[in-house]
Amino acid sequence: MISQSFCRSPAALTFRLAASQRLPCARRCRDRPESAPSPPQARLGRVHVTCAVVAFALTACAKTAAPSDAAVDAPAVADAAPAADVAAKPDGQQGCAPGPVAAGAVRARPLACADDLPQGRMAAARAGDLVLENARARFVVRTGPHGHAMAGLLGGNVVDAVALDSKGVQIGVDALHEWIAGAGFFLLSPDHVEVTHDGSGADAEGPVAIVRVRGKLAPFPVVAAALPLDPPAATVQHEYLLRPDSTRLEIRTTVVPTSKQAETILVADIGLWSGSLELYRPGKGDGHNDLPPPAQLHTVGMAPVDRDPLAVPCAAGFAGGVSSFDAGSILAFVQTDTKVPAEGKAFRRFLVVGGDGGPDLAAAMATAGEAAGLSFGKLKGTVAGMRPGVEVELLGPKAAPLTRCRPAPTGAYQCRVPVTAVAARAIWIGNGNGQGGGGGQTQDAAGTAFSVAAGAEATLDLQAPAAAILQVQVKDTGGAGLPFQLIAQPQGAIAKVGGRTFVDADGEASFELPPGTWKAWVHHGPEFAVHEAEVAVVAGQTAKLAATLQRVLHTEGWIAGDFHIHAEHSVDSSVPNRQRLVDAAAAGIEYAVATDHDFVTDYAPFVQEAGLQGRLTVASGVEVSTVALGHHNIWPLAVQPDQPGNGAPAWFGKEPKALQTLLRGGDAKRVVQVNHPRGSQSYFEGIDLGPQTDVALLAFDAMELLNGKRMQDTEQVLADWFALLARGLSVTATANSDTHSLSSGAGGVRTWIWVGRDAAGKGLDEQGKFTAAQADEALRRGKAVASAGPLLEIELDAGGAKAGIGEALITAKTDMTVRARLQAPAWMPLGTLEIYRDGALVHKAEVTSTAVVDGRRLAVVEVPAKPKTSGWWVAVHRPKGKGTNPAVAQQPWATTNPVYEGVVPD
Repeated sequence: MISQSFCRSPAALTFRLAASQRLPCARRCRDRPESAPSPPQARLGRVHVTCAVVAFALTACAKTAAPSDAAVDAPAVADAAPAADVAAKPDGQQGCAPGPVAAGAVRARPLACADDLPQGRMAAARAGDLVLENARARFVVRTGPHGHAMAGLLGGNVVDAVALDSKGVQIGVDALHEWIAGAGFFLLSPDHVEVTHDGSGADAEGPVAIVRVRGKLAPFPVVAAALPLDPPAATVQHEYLLRPDSTRLEIRTTVVPTSKQAETILVADIGLWSGSLELYRPGKGDGHNDLPPPAQLHTVGMAPVDRDPLAVPCAAGFAGGVSSFDAGSILAFVQTDTKVPAEGKAFRRFLVVGGDGGPDLAAAMATAGEAAGLSFGKLKGTVAGMRPGVEVELLGPKAAPLTRCRPAPTGAYQCRVPVTAVAARAIWIGNGNGQGGGGGQTQDAAGTAFSVAAGAEATLDLQAPAAAILQVQVKDTGGAGLPFQLIAQPQGAIAKVGGRTFVDADGEASFELPPGTWKAWVHHGPEFAVHEAEVAVVAGQTAKLAATLQRVLHTEGWIAGDFHIHAEHSVDSSVPNRQRLVDAAAAGIEYAVATDHDFVTDYAPFVQEAGLQGRLTVASGVEVSTVALGHHNIWPLAVQPDQPGNGAPAWFGKEPKALQTLLRGGDAKRVVQVNHPRGSQSYFEGIDLGPQTDVALLAFDAMELLNGKRMQDTEQVLADWFALLARGLSVTATANSDTHSLSSGAGGVRTWIWVGRDAAGKGLDEQGKFTAAQADEALRRGKAVASAGPLLEIELDAGGAKAGIGEALITAKTDMTVRARLQAPAWMPLGTLEIYRDGALVHKAEVTSTAVVDGRRLAVVEVPAKPKTSGWWVAVHRPKGKGTNPAVAQQPWATTNPVYEGVVPD
């Protein structure tokens, strides 16, 4: 038997392959500091456990008893071939990578080098990981002590899954972050990840390759932080099995109670996927976030969200059924039959990439469903009026969506369909420009009836829903193309088809819409006017919409930043990284920081891919997402691909002071920001913030005064911030979108940062004239405005000596003028402008009816003041409403950071 394991000792933890040696002689260890176990984090304040953030713990290396090699329900498989047979170089080898697997064969082996790894931005495999492969698919199991998708994950999970063409070349991109298997809220901390059968042995079904994972159970840190639990009284092992010519990987978890009595032990899986795929649940359809269904779920699909040919459909199947929960791109599958007899039980599920019988979702789901015991037939026919984006959806009773398949460009289709399907319809997926959401349009809601028996075939011709083209061109007044967001709302007879939100990077694009009349708003953030129009689009025809957007705010020297952005590496977001940056640029954001949950994302390649050079500066960061101590963003960070979460900090078990030290990381140039400081999962609740709170717990640079998801907390957070300023703490107030979707995108809530002017008096706010480091330094110094749109400024003027936001005015005992200046576009409603001195309101002015001049509202308020020895001033715009324009995403709050005053002693 070939066994490729990673070695552990009290002083060492590593797995390495010696390139010059063959298995199994290549097993070696080298010294590396070992991760110490972390105690459960102290429960501070109210703890809220969320399924939207999943993390798993690194643990100590002490070995525990593992199930025997003769696992319960394990297949009877002949011993593998000698090691020399595996290591021999087959014909067609390229570099260090062996050639493709022949049809009818299968193998499992270690990956040897970079040329041997799956390709794509999501590919996580490293040399030494174990691959199970045949002529049609490859699945990679992580061998090392940690996983990939986030800090705290352990090894032994599937990190890559790709389909192969007839020549053994990878099809499309790897869309799997990680498939994580667990038991009783615990994971295996593996001491053995090994090839037990390399494919040369066989069972009753023929050749099989097997990778086995054994070790001890380790807690989920996100659960242990709030609910310390004892591990199940059982031994657990995982096995991954692949057979020739199959796109289906079997995952088998064997649980044996140590008490020799029947036990109820929860077995669950977590699936983390990229933003190119979205959940498709039978009975619900695509894109649903809801509670587990009451009935057992036997299959679930992952469908491409757009027309990207690189996105390969995937699916999972579950023998015995599961309940499921999803939040964005995190999918939890809980075994519904968890009663484990004394002799043990094997839980089986199946991970499919591509599928057998066709390149679509239906094929993938059928491949998974057959393994789970479901029956399928075939449906074929032609879709009249076929065009890109049209698919055939299969319906069960009460028009419940079951699966869908993709016709050929000619309209011909052949679907693998569940025998429970009773109707089919042609639907139009996506939203017309390759973006997910707002789709599923059909002219045949109930579908056309048919029936099919297991293994039988039926024929049905269908009609595609009609579509029209809207060609949009957006420029500034100088004639240059502008990134833009288009919000389209259906009118009249088509009101029920649902609205659309489109974004574009260069100012010229075509979008598909259902025929009818649409109200459209085109905008580029609050610095510009909004173009509003009504357009009628006719089936099969192209309508044109041209917009010239005037810059209306005077923002020279200011840049717009968003420092809380989620995309596909966050467990609760499925927005592709490229699309997220187009979304930010469309809203006029000039500096964007990647802050995925417990994963460090590098946006730089996506700036290039989206063609946003010269429009968008980016930085790599992370949202450190604790349970009891809230969430914190930190940036800039170096991306470390060989570390879990790309180098995200392991926050598990940290007390508040230790957490602050971890966040700072010894880097004085790092920005540490407290996110959504109040409410559930908040830092201020966790530390019970009050006047006596230790300042060591308040060592952060910034805090979110405005959070796009929690605007209802603004009043309380404003009071908290004033209290911190009153204690003499320099904490910069920021505003961020906290966006997780495209419908509530980046930039609706933003931080204006003063980057200043050059020696000639020209603003440094254009790309290339400021750097991310300069913007971060200005932010730390408080040269910023927290805003949901308006630009609000404040200055102190003492006889011509002036100081602005983030500055101090030190004068003799000279009377002062305090001047607040508010700018907002005409389409944004205003409320009251308030001036505070040392946290006390000293002036309030109604600005609701401020006149519009050249597309903007400008309100200036001046207040005389006597100087004090020391103090600080803040201006606040308090909104009275959000308005009816859909471009106004939030109530337009705005708050300056302080300008300080001081008097030179006589």
